[in-house]
Amino acid sequence: MTSSDEIGQLSAAFNAMASKLREFRRLDHERLARTQLTTQLAIDSLPDAVIVVSPAGKVEISNRTAQTHSTFNPAPNWAICA
Repeated sequence: MTSSDEIGQLSAAFNAMASKLREFRRLDHERLARTQLTTQLAIDSLPDAVIVVSPAGKVEISNRTAQTHSTFNPAPNWAICA
């Protein structure tokens, strides 16, 4: 086996690994988006106002009842669930 053959095999293995990592990242992002949507739908189904706040005091998620009866701004990062 020549040096270029070994480098070619290493390159092919690296490219295959990078491709698999991209696929795992895509799947993880899709799973996260589904989880966020499911969480939002579950909280929206509750009749009472629900607000989830981070340890830093930032509103992470809220339901529609809380949004219509409170003076806070829901976290914009949950918009990716749409």
